[in-house]
Amino acid sequence: MSEVRKIQISQDMVNDYARISGDDNPIHQDPSFARDEGFDTTIVHGMFVLSLMGEYFSVSSKFDTQSKLLLNARFKKPVYVDEEITFFIENKEKIIAKNSTNEICVEVVVSNV
Repeated sequence: MSEVRKIQISQDMVNDYARISGDDNPIHQDPSFARDEGFDTTIVHGMFVLSLMGEYFSVSSKFDTQSKLLLNARFKKPVYVDEEITFFIENKEKIIAKNSTNEICVEVVVSNV
């Protein structure tokens, strides 16, 4: 059976990430601004999603975390604040994050260096 992790990222989590990372782009914190930019509401930082994916695969038994890993990430769709996203391992080299409508938002190919 495939390992799956579901997470819902709140606006407070995004605000904390913005403070820590220094990325205070209003598309992540101001719903009106995000809508004016063509999004449904505020969006989660892509690097925040990627960091959660990194945490997910680092505890997964499917990857050799003792070796150096090379990540190739493609950000395909935005992840909206308060949307449930699902991380799963598609195969031994690929981790996927899907949104609540089952669209791929982030795809990461993992290989040993």
